[in-house]
Order: sequence, then C-alpha cells, then structure tokens
Amino acid sequence: MRGITKAAAEDVIERFSLGAANRLLAGYWLSLWQGDDPPRYERFNSAGLSDLVPNLMLFDVLPERHVTIRKAGIDLCRILNEDLDGTDWVKRAPMRSHRLYMRNFSTVARGAAIIGRRRISMASGGPRFNEELVLPFAPRADGTCPVIGHVDWKMDYRLRFRAIIAMENIADDRILPFRKKASGDL
Repeated sequence: MRGITKAAAEDVIERFSLGAANRLLAGYWLSLWQGDDPPRYERFNSAGLSDLVPNLMLFDVLPERHVTIRKAGIDLCRILNEDLDGTDWVKRAPMRSHRLYMRNFSTVARGAAIIGRRRISMASGGPRFNEELVLPFAPRADGTCPVIGHVDWKMDYRLRFRAIIAMENIADDRILPFRKKASGDL
C-alpha cells in the first residue's frame, strides 16, 4: 500500500457518497490513520461501532493467494445460514466468480476501496437492498493484509440518491485506488 496518503483516502471515501452506516465505518477507519501511514488493524476497536458489528466481516487477504474470513458478524452468518469464521471467501463463491473475488480483494489489499450496491432476492419477504464497503488496513510483515467489510442492509436508495430509480440499475462494485496511477501502472 505504498504511495497512499490519508488525503487521497478521504477523497475516495467522499466520492463514494456512502449511506449513514458505512459513513460511520469509513470515518472511524480514517481516524485510525497516523499521518499518511495507513491504519493498522491492531488499533481497530469495534466498541464504538456496536451497531455495525452484526454486519461486519474481517478478512485476512494474501493477494493472489487467499481471502480468509477471520470474523463474520452474526447477521451475515444468519442470512447465509452458516458460520463463516475461517472460511475461504473465494472458494465459497460460485466458481464463475472466483477470479473476480480474488482480483477485487487483492486490489483492496494493495490499496483500494470497494463500494457495492445491490438488490438481493431473499428466501422470505421481498427483495433487500444493500450497500457494501470494503477497506484495507496496513499489511503485516508476512504480506497478509487485514481487510474490513460492512454490509448496510438499511440503505434507503430513494433517499440516498434523492430520486426513485429502478433497483436493477444500481451499479455493480466500484473499485477506487487511494492514489493516482503513475505512468506505467495498469
């Protein structure tokens, strides 16, 4: 995550136009920066985010190798009907999505953020709408990067976008790097 500055991270977060819950997480994550040094997971304390904990996921990402769920919130485990702790998130995904999941999480671990907005069909009740935010922490000495994700199930898109829109037209994941591309970067 070399070359990332806190100002660049703040700019990316602002461009996401997050809902209230994910704005709270992003604000807390930004508060953990030490100057331009990315936040270290060891400084993270979920006590101030108690309303978000049921929908938080903590991952250990070794870019291009594995994405392991360290801890998953209780609401996410209930929705997916399984204990996710220790699960390989990429292998759990549908086979056709393995490369996409690995690419996205590897990109985050190298210094980017992901925002996803989705319409999801549920087994009971009507469809649900969510906003997902994924943010990296500073990598550890072994190259593994802790990553935090949050799913905001309470998102009201009509208020959020100040217009009534067709939910199926909500954009898929947006990945934004925390730095400007240097010449030669892909």
